Amino acid sequence: MTIDGEKQQVTKVTEEKLTVGEDAVAWTVGTKTDDEPVETKVVVLRQGTTLAGFSSFNIAAISRGEAFEQPTAVIDAQAAKLG
Repeated sequence: MTIDGEKQQVTKVTEEKLTVGEDAVAWTVGTKTDDEPVETKVVVLRQGTTLAGFSSFNIAAISRGEAFEQPTAVIDAQAAKLG
């Protein structure tokens, strides 16, 4: 895929379990740009008739080559606003 003119290769997609809203799906998407691996967390949730999607990445963790968790506190707070 190409994002803002930069070519990226999707290297993996891993499903995550996340309980938020009435229904939710979540994944960790691994990509590689210029041989540098990067992970992005993606969540899509339903609250009533509203769908919301979030993506996040942790620049500090990425620069150290570390994994990071879904920002569940932020996701929960946003889902509460939809309720």
